[in-house]
Amino acid sequence: MTETQLNKRSSSSIWVFLIFLAIISALIYWKMSQPKPGGGPPGAGGPGMKPPPQKVTGYVARSESIPMNLESSATLLAWNEVLLMPEAGGRVTQINISEGAKVTQGQVLLALYDDDLKAQVKKQELQAEIARKNVSRLKELVKINGVSQQELDNAENQLNNIQSDLNLIQANLRKTKILAPFSGTIGLTNASLGSYVTPGTSVASLQQMDQLKVEFSIPEKYTRLLQNGDRVLFTIESQPDTFTATVYAFEPKIDAASRTLKVRAKFDNSRASLLPGTFAKAALRLREIKNAVLIPTQCVIPETRGKKVIVARNGGVEFVNVETGIRNMDRIQIISGIKAGDTVLTSGLMFVKPKGEIVLTSIQ
Repeated sequence: MTETQLNKRSSSSIWVFLIFLAIISALIYWKMSQPKPGGGPPGAGGPGMKPPPQKVTGYVARSESIPMNLESSATLLAWNEVLLMPEAGGRVTQINISEGAKVTQGQVLLALYDDDLKAQVKKQELQAEIARKNVSRLKELVKINGVSQQELDNAENQLNNIQSDLNLIQANLRKTKILAPFSGTIGLTNASLGSYVTPGTSVASLQQMDQLKVEFSIPEKYTRLLQNGDRVLFTIESQPDTFTATVYAFEPKIDAASRTLKVRAKFDNSRASLLPGTFAKAALRLREIKNAVLIPTQCVIPETRGKKVIVARNGGVEFVNVETGIRNMDRIQIISGIKAGDTVLTSGLMFVKPKGEIVLTSIQ
């Protein structure tokens, strides 16, 4: 390589080095010229300036009356319902029921073989009659000291034992018959004439359907708004009509699992238009809440141990703990924490800080 070529390569390397050094120097100068976080004098656009007021919108809390409407799933129940079961075992000798037929209270529905028990009853009655005559004769003899008092006492004790045995047999005899406990409609039967049944065997069901129970549940926060005598409107899928029932009873406690209260209403089903077990949709018009403080639901900030709203006061904000009540489609009742006339924030809730300044761009 010639001396001229060496001089050219050396000159190129020097220029590359100088350019690189100039770039490094510029970067170092730029970095050192940047102010530290929070440093620098306050001024327009400076890093130490006070944050500008947050633009938000607000809502003036109002005191109104709330007409409360509530919907709930319901079930129709028979006014009285029972499974007919014999208390004793035996062969069926009489059936006085037809499937779907109506029966009256006290009617004999089914009878079992009872000839053996009737014979025992007759035997005990004869023994009791003899024992009574014996006691009567001994009483006369005691008056003239013909027998001792102990003999009379033994005879009376024998009469009492016979009468007790007779009462027991008569009780067993009554168990061979099933009587209708109330007037109603017989369901499908499970026994035939001549069949053998055992105690606890279901023979048929009996339903009293001239009145029905409409059973439903309401959330616990609505319990004080519903009372006996209130009307309940309900519908079923199989019919287009709307029916009316009257509340008559409440469960005496709140269900701990669902936090609801079970309610029953009475429906007049004298025309047998509805059947027990039907699913229904109940609509309740609860008692109106007077002077309720309402705000939009988006104003409420849920927290682990409660709820808060942000109230605008004197150009600033205040975070206030509140207790909520009834909620409808877009507003919620505030029971405590704020009052009617307070302005609560409806937007900018995620950016506003305690004691921060705000500018209300609109108020509803």
